[in-house]
Amino acid sequence: MNMKFLVCCMLFLTTGFTASSQSIYHFEYSFPNTNDNTVYQAFFVRSDNGSGFVRIRFQSTGIEQTQLVEMDMHEQYFADTAGAIDTSKLFYQATTPRSVIGSIPLKFPIPVFWYTKDPPNEFFEPVAVSILEDTAAKYRGKMLKAAFVQSADLKKDFVSQFFTPDEDFYQNLFGIKARGLTAGEKNTNIYLLVVANSNDSSIGSSCYKDMTRMVHTFQDLAEYLDIKIYPTTIFGKTYTLKNIENAIAALHPSANDIVIFYYSGHGFRKEQTANRKPIPYQKSRYPFLDFRAKPDDDYNFYSMNLEDIYEKLDKKNARLTLVLSDCCNNVPGSTNSEGTPIPPPRGSGLDWNEDNLRALFLNPKHTSLMATAADIGQRASSNNAFGGFFSYFFKTSMEDCFTNFKKNVTWDMVMKDAQDQTSYKAQHTYCSKPYIPANICRQNPFYDKVITSQ
Repeated sequence: MNMKFLVCCMLFLTTGFTASSQSIYHFEYSFPNTNDNTVYQAFFVRSDNGSGFVRIRFQSTGIEQTQLVEMDMHEQYFADTAGAIDTSKLFYQATTPRSVIGSIPLKFPIPVFWYTKDPPNEFFEPVAVSILEDTAAKYRGKMLKAAFVQSADLKKDFVSQFFTPDEDFYQNLFGIKARGLTAGEKNTNIYLLVVANSNDSSIGSSCYKDMTRMVHTFQDLAEYLDIKIYPTTIFGKTYTLKNIENAIAALHPSANDIVIFYYSGHGFRKEQTANRKPIPYQKSRYPFLDFRAKPDDDYNFYSMNLEDIYEKLDKKNARLTLVLSDCCNNVPGSTNSEGTPIPPPRGSGLDWNEDNLRALFLNPKHTSLMATAADIGQRASSNNAFGGFFSYFFKTSMEDCFTNFKKNVTWDMVMKDAQDQTSYKAQHTYCSKPYIPANICRQNPFYDKVITSQ
């Protein structure tokens, strides 16, 4: 096989979507066609990573006490009887009902909220409600109100309809604010090294989007925590193996600092030679990263395995070490045609929670994490308008853990959400034409994490 060129190993989708944290809606609905005269009030929170929850307030006939039920919500996409995905529609299905106040009636209707794309804004907006047992009908319920809630609308009189004063979310909004960083925590520095193959004719724009997204994300984090960040970006004319090796060697963090390495570009697995051994080896589950400055360079030489980079950085003994790659993990020589994107609803602009950021980034325990976008033999989905799927869902899952709705957050929570949502979105996105079930994407990110007590 001619190894002179490494062909594109990232999939393509046609348009992008913007990150907007979390979306909150206030729904009012009923199910008159089921002889249910109850009017239900819903506080629905949807995160950009596709997860969410709903709190439903109602008063059943013959019961004086107001009842409050909480359920998890899961984003799903509508498919016709042939299995073809309609990317202009999605719905949120509630599961695992649990009582917050009162008790759950035996015939409590599990809701499904339906959204369709609003063409002028390219957002999904709510249009209908149905019950779980009748999703095909989807217009069985009557949507009396569907109001988008901004963070400024979260006043006590509104929030208290769905949250009690002793609950974390209520306390985080209206209680005593976080204490601020200690002097030792403020001495933390973030060393961010982002490598993006922006020169590539096929995925260069996507890689550049990933690079700017990660730089802005961690710059915002540093600004919020009031700590220093030192970003280094290697792309364009500076994209060479030598520059990347030098940048890794030049990192000298203290035990109090944070080191983040992020790569967006081509990834591959080295093939076997005549003696059935790779050149020089491929024992790692993680991919090799293509650091060639020119397409005709030998990728066997101008590359590094992600696990080798992780080991070099972890030995520097920073407080937190993150090593991430958004790239393929299959043999070189294959490519894929365009698929279809799935944009999200708009966001409500919720504030971050300082304690949650502290738990992830200022944990006194030495923590190291390595993650990549796709498992062995898989390609990583991307789009030149918004970047890689895994990059997007890593960011949104991390930011979901920053908000006041979360508590006791961990990196496992971040990564498992990013895994689930990347895999789910890939499974509901076409990666080649025709748009039939056989051409749906397959992508499963994975990670390893090490925590050492200090």
